[in-house]
Amino acid sequence: MNDVIKNRSEILFLYDVTDANPNGDPIEENRPRIDEETGVNIVTDVRLKRTIRDYLRDFKGQNIFIQAEKVIEEGTELIKARGAKLIEEIEKILEDEIGGDEAKKIVEKLDEILKEGSKGNRQKKFNEALGDVDEERKKELFEK
Repeated sequence: MNDVIKNRSEILFLYDVTDANPNGDPIEENRPRIDEETGVNIVTDVRLKRTIRDYLRDFKGQNIFIQAEKVIEEGTELIKARGAKLIEEIEKILEDEIGGDEAKKIVEKLDEILKEGSKGNRQKKFNEALGDVDEERKKELFEK
């Protein structure tokens, strides 16, 4: 029982993230983990370990036993499936509220916007896709 660690060290790991979510909470729909008292983002030890493993593998050429590639592939497929389902739901609402041809044009525009990536908030992108529809009607449709 005399196996005391003699050469102990600690690591301070700092990184800065702007306009991103460094460690989403899957239970809370991938929202950022926020400390309720300080309002600061929390990054879990699991995220830090994954970041270090990825760095060692990608930049130092070291083999890592625990790989995340399959998880990333599955996550990408899940996001695509959710996006397709969301587009279908939006199309149904628009067809019910606006009508066939105009709804299809709006859905095509929304699909293009989603493929470009999300720069800005959803309300703004939705309004861009709706184009000439008056502001009050846009708000009403967005809330559906």
